[in-house]
Amino acid sequence: MNLYNIFPDAIDEEFETTHLLLRPYQEADAADFMRLLQESAAMLKPAFGGRLARVCVPEDARLQLRQLRTQ
Repeated sequence: MNLYNIFPDAIDEEFETTHLLLRPYQEADAADFMRLLQESAAMLKPAFGGRLARVCVPEDARLQLRQLRTQ
């Protein structure tokens, strides 16, 4: 059993308003997630330094999102 895959994929609800889409992370979000980390690195570093260090290439972003989705 994978430690990060202990919950069912049934948590696929979405909440959408005119200015917000709230939903679980998806692997397809990896490129946007990586871009967000790169563009906001200075602001995110104090709170998310470890995450910034773990996401260096697109595959890292995909794996990080998979882990975050199960949290």
